Amino acid sequence: GASAIWSGAVLLSFATTLPELVTTFTAVQRNALGLALGGVTGTITFNLFILVLVDLIEPEGTPIYPRLSQQHLATGLLGCLLLGVLVLGLSLGLAFPAGSLGVGHGLARAAPLFLLVFYFLGQRVLFTLARGTPREETPLRLRTVFDRAPTGALIGIYVVVAGVILAAGRSLVGSAEALADLHRWG
Repeated sequence: GASAIWSGAVLLSFATTLPELVTTFTAVQRNALGLALGGVTGTITFNLFILVLVDLIEPEGTPIYPRLSQQHLATGLLGCLLLGVLVLGLSLGLAFPAGSLGVGHGLARAAPLFLLVFYFLGQRVLFTLARGTPREETPLRLRTVFDRAPTGALIGIYVVVAGVILAAGRSLVGSAEALADLHRWG
């Protein structure tokens, strides 16, 4: 019953972002905060680069952005809002370090809460938009080995693959730390 936009914004984005989530949380647990922050902001920057690249090589020669639906624009605006809150929180954290008093330090400490609140409110808006908007595009249909699989099997595969990603992501952080130490990158 969910739309393709909402499924892409939640299920697909969760699956494709899971490695970054795992490596970021693992890096924070290991107190490798530079690695965690570099991973998050690097991922965002690289994803934006991919969007620009896709727009440049689009076969019809016309930019994709003017052809986006209201749902696509809402998804992009939510991402921009979350990125803005992240940058503001990081900036306030640098301007008002731990131990300082005042509104700036309080806002820096509240930034993660704002990120969560805006994320879940944004998901609610996206889901509502998806439910109220008629389908505009005809879906591209490609035959896959999963076409005949029941929903339960697909969910099982999704969970197993997510488990593999969790294990690999935790291992990746240790490898990145070891490389940084070996080459004295800090």
